[in-house]
Amino acid sequence: MKPFLSVLLWLNCSTLALSVLSAETKSVDVIDIDADRDARFLPYAVDVLDQRRRSFDSKPVRHPRWVYTIARRPGDSAIILAAQNSSLTVDLPAMVEILQYPGNVALREYPPWLTVTDIGTVGTANHSGRAIWFAGFRKDSAWIHICNPTTNQRDSIFIATGEDHTGDGTWQCQLYQVACFDYDHDEFAEHFFYLNPDRDLQPRALLCIELESAKIEWSTPIASIVNINRVLPCDDSTGPGVIVCSYGPGQGSEDSVFSDSYGYLIGIDRLGTIVFSRIISRYADGTALLQDSGSKSYFLLHTLPFLQAYPADDTTRLPSMISQLDARGSVLRTMVAPERIAQIWLADFDDDSEQELYATAPHGVMRIYDQDLTLLAESKSGPVNYVGQIQDWDGIGPVFFFDEGSQVGVYTRRFEKLAVCPTHAYRDVFSLDGLEHVTGFLGADADGYFVAHIKTRSLWEMMTIVYVDNQKWVLAAMSSLLVGLLAVNFYRGRITRQKKELESTHKQLAEAHEALRRAQQTIIAQEKYRQAKDIAGGFAHEIRNALFPADSALTKMRALGDLAHADPGEVEMLQASILSAVVRAIDITKQISHYAKLESDYHPESVILKQVVDEVLKANRIRIDDAGVLVQVDGESCVAVAANAKQLYSVVNNLVLNSLDALTGRTNPTIMMEWSAAQGSVCISLSDNGIGISEQDLKRVFDAFFSTKPNAGTGLGLSVVKRIVEMYGGTVAVSSTLGEGTRFEIRLQQATSA
Repeated sequence: MKPFLSVLLWLNCSTLALSVLSAETKSVDVIDIDADRDARFLPYAVDVLDQRRRSFDSKPVRHPRWVYTIARRPGDSAIILAAQNSSLTVDLPAMVEILQYPGNVALREYPPWLTVTDIGTVGTANHSGRAIWFAGFRKDSAWIHICNPTTNQRDSIFIATGEDHTGDGTWQCQLYQVACFDYDHDEFAEHFFYLNPDRDLQPRALLCIELESAKIEWSTPIASIVNINRVLPCDDSTGPGVIVCSYGPGQGSEDSVFSDSYGYLIGIDRLGTIVFSRIISRYADGTALLQDSGSKSYFLLHTLPFLQAYPADDTTRLPSMISQLDARGSVLRTMVAPERIAQIWLADFDDDSEQELYATAPHGVMRIYDQDLTLLAESKSGPVNYVGQIQDWDGIGPVFFFDEGSQVGVYTRRFEKLAVCPTHAYRDVFSLDGLEHVTGFLGADADGYFVAHIKTRSLWEMMTIVYVDNQKWVLAAMSSLLVGLLAVNFYRGRITRQKKELESTHKQLAEAHEALRRAQQTIIAQEKYRQAKDIAGGFAHEIRNALFPADSALTKMRALGDLAHADPGEVEMLQASILSAVVRAIDITKQISHYAKLESDYHPESVILKQVVDEVLKANRIRIDDAGVLVQVDGESCVAVAANAKQLYSVVNNLVLNSLDALTGRTNPTIMMEWSAAQGSVCISLSDNGIGISEQDLKRVFDAFFSTKPNAGTGLGLSVVKRIVEMYGGTVAVSSTLGEGTRFEIRLQQATSA
């Protein structure tokens, strides 16, 4: 148990060091990943040209499609390799084709007598005329066939012979390419293949092959599985080699050095000799190896701390770790992750020309670290399974692909979602736009493939996206515009007192009335503007009532004929009636104007309530004394509310005038005003012993233009009270008993003393 206790002690020390480091770091950005955004409203669409799921009656191919040549300008054709096995039965011919896109036209066909497991092109350059290869097995042997479509020259490379360990009478394998690069600086790319016979177990090996010369440079047995992109160059021209990361599937395969119950970090020189090997994970624990081209260092995802012997305790679940290594595999620094990590990859997150490390947890949390493994940003949730990236998506830079279950989401480095595409892992570019921007790509894995173009959504589609994303602001702007137009309409009428213009004024008012009637019909059709409808209707009603006497007087004056011969007293009486009606109409217009501009006077400030009450009582003192009304005031003089002094005066004044009207003719008329502050709010009450309000009318007292005094007022007083109080975040309520009196209660936010 001592070695394993050392591991735990090492992990605890690493965690403590990480905590101290984190305490000195800058604040961490929070990433918002909108994975659930509707695909219809994304800025790009993926137009699938060709797609197929693997038929389960045939053996899978690791990459059933592979780009041979790229279409580098619009109008050019792309050449793509295709492979398919004929059935589940082994030792039958497969079909390898060279296809032209668009059109999916077959240019060449190769029917190798081989169960194909992978295909690709020779070398790393992208040009026509280069050779192609297809790997697979026949009977008990693994092979790689090489064919040049231009010269028709063909070569075959024998890889290995296996033995049946499953008892089904056949030996089957996966032979697939895991990397391709010139690691020994001889100007020829080496192809690295991994031979994996699955449950037949043996032999498992990593091979370095120079396909141009059809030569196996070395073959190293590695029982622990090596996956794609887990072989990287050491970038050392004096002692070239590769560094390899493997993982353990736990199938029971072993060789003299490795067991597939563990994952390893392995160094191999140019002769295929193992320079070092360290145990980095146990069965089913994820591993990954990345190379940062800028710093020439590596980042390793692992769960065991570089052991040279198998751990004694093989059951305790250990946390994920990320270590930075140099070119010889030496550890520069290690970070113990706060939770299990599913995947890691490198990309430039903050446009500083340096690559940052991205890491995802199994439940979807994304974290981003700098080169020193300091946390820069993290998300709360998001896509779980990273499946690759493309470097220049339609000119906007690198994009990431995340498996979202039924589809794959395409995201920018800052995780803005761009598009969705089918769910296949390997992705390669097959068409550009002349500026080296990607316009077409393919996805392919053992489950199938798709070939697709990138389609930018039209201006109309983008306008729809903007509207959907900002719908409430657009509607608010339209509402404000409509209310503004209606407010302008209130100021159209101009009334004069000159007799010469009375008939012209009558005509203008009739036109204004018709315009208001049309506005009423429009407002009724727009239910959201019910309050504006009430204002317009009430305005028209009051104006019509106010001008009715003027209309009658004008009719009588026309009936008199020549006014010079009419009774002067009667003419003077008719003129006085007309002038009185016009004055009332003007007064109503001013009240409506004040009512419509309440919001424009909104200016919150700290107002001493007692000062406002004193001003109102002083202004109405003559009427109060003449009516013999007793006014009682009870409240602290220092209480302040968050309102506007001018508008709060209007609230108190309207309530006092309303009470004075209700107290006319009452015995012992009394008005009681009280206020008190508690828990951040101020309660103001005004009660009287007036005539009261009926239950039926009580429901409408705050409606605009509703009045129980048919011969006085416009019915706007209490509506003004309600609007002002609610403008400042308050509430107003009323209770009344007919014949006994009425009580109004207002609540406003408390403010500090002015």
